[in-house]
Amino acid sequence: MLSQENLEKRLQYWQEILGLQNKNIRISYKNKQELDKIYQQSSLFAYGLIEFFPHPTIYLNEELDEEMIDLTIIHELLHLYFDPYDSVIVKILNYLPPKKQEIAQLLGKEAADTREILINELADIIFHLAAAKWKK
Repeated sequence: MLSQENLEKRLQYWQEILGLQNKNIRISYKNKQELDKIYQQSSLFAYGLIEFFPHPTIYLNEELDEEMIDLTIIHELLHLYFDPYDSVIVKILNYLPPKKQEIAQLLGKEAADTREILINELADIIFHLAAAKWKK
């Protein structure tokens, strides 16, 4: 487990890589039970999450090793990066008639699952590109 100071340095590093250095983002550890409470459900693989309000805060599972800390920070920052698009989709869905909202919510869950997979893949690619740079 990294110290809070080192955790903040990692966050700052990845914010710069992703062009999010102008965002005021907080980061801290939580245990799995605390993460489940924030998720409002039990999760087998609660690595971390980001809360957007009242200010962006990344919570990491305190049991993560250093590589997973980096991957989870990248993953959560990507959610922040893509959030404006998600917000627009949610607003559009709210204006649909009830029956179409049900269909859209089903499609939205599938889209959310797909988005998670894509964000995981992007995070992995970004991490390994940076790791290749570190080895030079």
